[in-house]
Amino acid sequence: MYCIMLSDKFGFDLDEIILDKLAKNAQRYPVEFAYGNSNKAN
Repeated sequence: MYCIMLSDKFGFDLDEIILDKLAKNAQRYPVEFAYGNSNKAN
C-alpha cells in the first residue's frame, strides 16, 4: 500500500512500470525455455 501511495506522490505510472517489467521478463525467460525447468537461467 505504501508503494502505491509513494508512486502516486512522485507521479510514477505503475501500470506502465509493471507492463515494462513483464515485457522484459518475457524476453529474458521465454515460455519454451522456462516452463517446467527449475534451473537458474544465466
